[in-house]
Amino acid sequence: MQHLLLLFLSFATVLGTAQNNYYQSHKSNTAFLGISDAQISNEKAKVLGLPNAYGSYVRYVYEGTAAAMAGLQPFDYIYGFDEDMMSRGTGLTKLLSRHQPGDQVNLRVIRQGKEMTLPATLGQPNDSTGEHAGGTAFLGVREHDDNENDELGVRIETVRNSSARQLGLLDDDVITAVNGYKMVDWHDISAVLNNMDAGDPITIDFLRDGSPQQVTGAVGSHDESAMRSNSRGFLGIYSGHMDETKAKQLNFDNPYGSYIKRVIPGSAAEKAGLEPLDYVVGINDYDMTEHRSLTGALSKFSPGDQVTVTYIRNGKRLQTNAILGDESDENLSRPCAEEPFFGVSATHNDNGSRPGVSVNIVKNSAAQQAGLENGDVILAMDGKMLIDWGDLSAIINASAVGEEIAIDYRRKEEKRTTVVAMGSECDENGKDRNENQWYDYNYDYSFSDQPQQMPDEEPAVDMDRIKVDLKDMEQDDADAMARKGVAMPLINNLTIENIQLFPNPNRGMFRLEFELPQRGETSVRVFNSDARLIYSFDLGEYQGKFSDDIDISQNGPGAYFLEVRQGATSMVKKVILQY
Repeated sequence: MQHLLLLFLSFATVLGTAQNNYYQSHKSNTAFLGISDAQISNEKAKVLGLPNAYGSYVRYVYEGTAAAMAGLQPFDYIYGFDEDMMSRGTGLTKLLSRHQPGDQVNLRVIRQGKEMTLPATLGQPNDSTGEHAGGTAFLGVREHDDNENDELGVRIETVRNSSARQLGLLDDDVITAVNGYKMVDWHDISAVLNNMDAGDPITIDFLRDGSPQQVTGAVGSHDESAMRSNSRGFLGIYSGHMDETKAKQLNFDNPYGSYIKRVIPGSAAEKAGLEPLDYVVGINDYDMTEHRSLTGALSKFSPGDQVTVTYIRNGKRLQTNAILGDESDENLSRPCAEEPFFGVSATHNDNGSRPGVSVNIVKNSAAQQAGLENGDVILAMDGKMLIDWGDLSAIINASAVGEEIAIDYRRKEEKRTTVVAMGSECDENGKDRNENQWYDYNYDYSFSDQPQQMPDEEPAVDMDRIKVDLKDMEQDDADAMARKGVAMPLINNLTIENIQLFPNPNRGMFRLEFELPQRGETSVRVFNSDARLIYSFDLGEYQGKFSDDIDISQNGPGAYFLEVRQGATSMVKKVILQY
């Protein structure tokens, strides 16, 4: 899934409190300043040495406005007009409401720790076209999973072939300042880069293993396609189901690895000797954790990189070297004569907490030839213990037609063993069994020419059954989100066309598409019903068609909230996933 700017911003151009003042464009008699600002927390105010958290922390200054002519700059902190100071109940919007276009005021500002006064002649909304300086810079950093909010410094991960790498930045570095501006959260990193152009000089202060360092150079060009490309290293596996219960049954101390369901023929995984039901727990020094999946680890490598894969097989922790390929290595199609067919289907009988899969038997199949009967519980195949149907199908898919397979099974309470030659997906007439309506006994529906799940990724919801309902957000929803700390005003004044959200089974994700006829500073965010940010994409200055695959299914069916912002305009939709 491509979470390009994984940030949990309290993105605070919130229309009720913080203004770039387009919101007031319908009130020609209201004074207009011309900034986009952010609310900050008390903790962030302390880190920055600011007197309080009630002022306006400037993100962007729009060209041709009163703010630009007064000399306001990004990261200035406005705390009052003349003798009127901003407070808990008096924000920038309220101060502006006391004035008319043409009024002269003295802006009370703190710039990098120094207090100053900037004379300004307030304007009106049509002073600005929504453009601000910068917007073409691309450094090539992402927010690290392990970050502390409201502390000085932002831990990063770097993008391959980016100016960040060329400058010498590495994964896990902590950026503390850019061009002299303190970086407290990802909000600051985003703002400083979106105010720069490609080729601008950049000085970055950072910590590496706690040691202060500094690099100086030029920021690179904004290459969105490079950031969103699929050029990560490709291992070539499909991951099966794993949770804490199953991990415990298999004696795995880590439930966050990838349990191999299928190995792609000709892939790096096959060449490295990986097999179905191997459990991948690490790539080089990157261990699989709650915050780092196999997909996340592989995103740090390119095709052609050699990596060490750590995995568990039959209870033993092993390692193998693999030279990563790319997604063009995938080849799932085989003639039906080469497709293995064992001839069992799940009975869905309750097997309690015990391992094994209860099955029904297809007539004239390999399973029947092995002596299996309806209701038998298969415990192991080819010496590998089976916990669920996914394990059984993984072993079948990895077998060759005609290969002898040892079967351990339980009939009632008696344990038995047999050996059978794996059958073929084609019947004796050379026809695909599915063409003969053998659907009820297909060994596994998840592998087809268009699999639900991309290789190397974890399975999500059932993409073939899930339905998406996109509707306007209601006030009750907005109030509930606000109580959980996320303000989502129901203004819906953004001009947006052809918006749609639909399942994309080929990628196991959802495709979000829309078109923006106007240009402006644009961001896309998705929250779950617990107000947790699960997708964020800061597009910078953007106009035109947008399309991206996003994983909003990580919490399963339920309600999610989509917000698209451009300048001071926004659109909020409630997304309901249901079967």
